[in-house]
Amino acid sequence: MKRLFIDTNIFIYAQGLEHKYKQPCQIVMRLVAADEIYGVTNTEVLQEIMYRYDAIGKREIGLQMVDNVLAIIHEVLAVEKADVLLAAGLLRKHQQLNIRDAFHAATAVRNNLKYILSVDKHFDLLSILQRVDPFDI
Repeated sequence: MKRLFIDTNIFIYAQGLEHKYKQPCQIVMRLVAADEIYGVTNTEVLQEIMYRYDAIGKREIGLQMVDNVLAIIHEVLAVEKADVLLAAGLLRKHQQLNIRDAFHAATAVRNNLKYILSVDKHFDLLSILQRVDPFDI
């Protein structure tokens, strides 16, 4: 079973309003729940979900989403000092990469993950990680 780091946007599109990515992201969530995809994320993704929903006045939805993620995800990785150092290096090299995504990439790489499931195309710039689009699942 392929281990995939699952980016924040997958969880948000699966739960959120109608969007072209909603159905593919919901399929991903079902595959993770059925153990057909080994889903990995990090603490920063969970924090990002809570922060996002709290910022728009929907804290309870964010907390429920985190509960839902924790119910199906196989691993939640800690963000460690080595990840911060790698993320900083990635940010220096790739100006288009946003800070949170640099942390996600660094955590994935440090934990020997080769794939990140995300709609964010800027991950395609990284040679250390291969992005998988939800439409490709």
